[in-house]
Amino acid sequence: MMKKLLILLLALLTATSLAACSDDGEDPGQDDLQDYVEEDVVIDSYTVGESVFHFASIDSTTVEITGYEGPTAPHDVTIPSEVPTNADGSERKAVTTIADAAFFGISSLRSLVLPEGVTTIGKFAFAECVQLTSVTFPSSLQTIGMGAFHGAGLTALTLPEECGLTEIGNLAFKDCDSLTEITIPGYIETVGMGAFFGCDGIRSIELEEGVVTVGDKAFMWTYALESLTLPSTFTNESPTTDLAFSGSQLLYRENITCPAGSAAEAYADSMVLAIPPTEDDDAGDDTGEDAGEDAGEDAGENAGEDAGAGDAA
Repeated sequence: MMKKLLILLLALLTATSLAACSDDGEDPGQDDLQDYVEEDVVIDSYTVGESVFHFASIDSTTVEITGYEGPTAPHDVTIPSEVPTNADGSERKAVTTIADAAFFGISSLRSLVLPEGVTTIGKFAFAECVQLTSVTFPSSLQTIGMGAFHGAGLTALTLPEECGLTEIGNLAFKDCDSLTEITIPGYIETVGMGAFFGCDGIRSIELEEGVVTVGDKAFMWTYALESLTLPSTFTNESPTTDLAFSGSQLLYRENITCPAGSAAEAYADSMVLAIPPTEDDDAGDDTGEDAGEDAGEDAGENAGEDAGAGDAA
């Protein structure tokens, strides 16, 4: 009997609640559902065409790109300047950072545009992107992290004319073998340790006025380097200690440009460099070749005479 009374009471209460909801014309639970859609759903990716950008909030107004998914065929990517952070897209946050290893090893990435507003490229963010040949950097850029483009396929490095960047991170462009010419703008005071280590395709390096120092082994094993320009602001002291340009086998002192009387000149004079070939060396080579040819001819003639004598006998 008691159980039946409890069931009847619960039914009465439920009916009363439903009636109250229907009085204002709203479905029961609608407010809670709307709150869930608008507030509780976490948006952490943004799709543009075939590209999916994953992101995480930094603060109330900015996000960092934390990962990427795209086509397997070679393709170009433009990072969005902002992303929607709620279901209907009415709330958006600015993209300011590419997180550590966000695009690591994406071999199909061919070119990259970083929008204005991006300030930071994290550690190894685009490392091992072997088909990445070009990057457009924004003037808002302030940080290129360690190993950011390590092993990428860059064929050129073009930094903005004006920028908040003051340092290139350690190992930032290590083993970018397709680079051929490098100009470091004067607003960059420091080139990090091993920043261009092993870039064996580089033929020309220019450090503009304003560059103060390059880290240990910064340009080591740039085998093809033939031309180097150092500014009056350059303060490195010992090339045999920092090994910044060690292994540049085609670089001769006469191809290093630096202001007379500067620390840069003293540095250049202290570098252990190959000795350029002279006219005498060329003449020696020619003489050696001629001598070799004459010896060959004589040997041939003597062999022919001996053979003739043998036939006569």
